[in-house]
Amino acid sequence: MEIPIIIILLLVLAIIISLIFFVFYLKNKIDHFSNLFFGNKNLIEGIKAQEVEYSETPKSLSGLDSRL
Repeated sequence: MEIPIIIILLLVLAIIISLIFFVFYLKNKIDHFSNLFFGNKNLIEGIKAQEVEYSETPKSLSGLDSRL
């Protein structure tokens, strides 16, 4: 018994739509996480800003840890 081509196309379409929704959901979660922890929706910019802030923080001479 052959499976009609329309059923196969509908299944492929459903899979593609599911993947698109999953990507948007994941992007939304990453944006939310980045905004929560770095105050910026862009994760890469938030991490870079965090690195710059850490490099400009005064360090103690003995342990090279933050003085603040």
